[in-house]
Amino acid sequence: MSMYNDAVQVLKSLEKKKTSLKKAVFSSKFGRKKQLFALVYGTLNYKKAIEEILAHSDFQKYAKFDKELCMVLVYDYLFGKGLSCGGKLKNVVLSKKTSLNAALVRVKIKHKVSSNEDLCEKRASQQETVKYWRVNTILSTFEAVIEHLHTEEYKEVKSIDAIGEKQYYIDPHIDHLLALKVCKGLTQSSLYREGKVIIQDKASCMPAFVLNPPEDSIVIDTCAAPGNKTSHLAALMKNTGKIFAFDISKERLGIMDTLLKKAQVSNTETVNKDFLKVQRADYEKVEYMLVDPSCSGSGIVSRMSELTDDQHSITTERLKSLHNFQTMILNHALSFPAVKKVVYSTCSIHKEENEEVVLEVLNKNTNFELENILPAWSNRGDASVFPGAEKMIRCNPNQDHTNGFFVALFVRKSSNV
Repeated sequence: MSMYNDAVQVLKSLEKKKTSLKKAVFSSKFGRKKQLFALVYGTLNYKKAIEEILAHSDFQKYAKFDKELCMVLVYDYLFGKGLSCGGKLKNVVLSKKTSLNAALVRVKIKHKVSSNEDLCEKRASQQETVKYWRVNTILSTFEAVIEHLHTEEYKEVKSIDAIGEKQYYIDPHIDHLLALKVCKGLTQSSLYREGKVIIQDKASCMPAFVLNPPEDSIVIDTCAAPGNKTSHLAALMKNTGKIFAFDISKERLGIMDTLLKKAQVSNTETVNKDFLKVQRADYEKVEYMLVDPSCSGSGIVSRMSELTDDQHSITTERLKSLHNFQTMILNHALSFPAVKKVVYSTCSIHKEENEEVVLEVLNKNTNFELENILPAWSNRGDASVFPGAEKMIRCNPNQDHTNGFFVALFVRKSSNV
């Protein structure tokens, strides 16, 4: 019962545009986050079909439940793994199984489809046909991982569009990154289970790669959980120096600690604290920072962004609130006395969270400038916002085989070092 009630609350939050799917699930008190995510995600995928099924049956009228509860129950019964509840909820659903199944048949006939899966709204984008393995160079080498893939009869292809079963593609932009075709075997591989490779979207690898702190650096990751970017920083630093990883969520830090332990990261201290409350005097020697704050998540294909946070549905008020928060975080990062380089990134497609944040921060922090990053990358920042925005990069899910993303690199001007 608890999972269904929590799923209802997540759906209601999404309907009001108060949050993103990921944040709503993580903020839930339900313990099995992946199971809750799968339930809500599936319900959203079949939303239109479920609404038609409810319209063609008397289930909601009979059950006298909220629409959202009816939707998650119908999804789990007809499209999911089956009901995971007992008592009243299960009895109500089973008492109307004939009506529900008849309505399902009617909807399938209407849409001229033969299988339940054909009613799914979601269609695979370029980004969803491949997954990325970042080689964890703390535990292995790129060459060793390639050799292991060859023992499993994988072969290299020269185009990411050509990836098929048992094939891999070496990414030309990010070191130690491989693209493979999506399949269940990716998480069953010993390489993944032993922490030698980390499943991480290419776009998510860009912030640490662009910051590229040298060995023995002192680094702050301002909004660090769940930790993939932090572990990437640690690998680039060869587990030397010190990383202070802040996050306001104790629960997300718990997940991060597990991830870092699996990756055998030893140079990182996780801190359950709002970065805006971190005192500069306590971290006077920090020279590098990664700022990846909360955002709309509108670029994340696999988080159902097209159904929750797309560029048409997110409210102006929420964008303004996010912009203000992001600006505060970035301004605070640039105020640290020894900081030389700061990466700012979001998984948003909105200029209000990207170029407009950067412009406002540059105007306030005249001792910093933008550095031109990844010059071979074709999708650049929106120069219509301000001259020089092309020094930043954007990622487009429909062009780049990544999630939607934005990255900028601030460097202290030489006269101010």
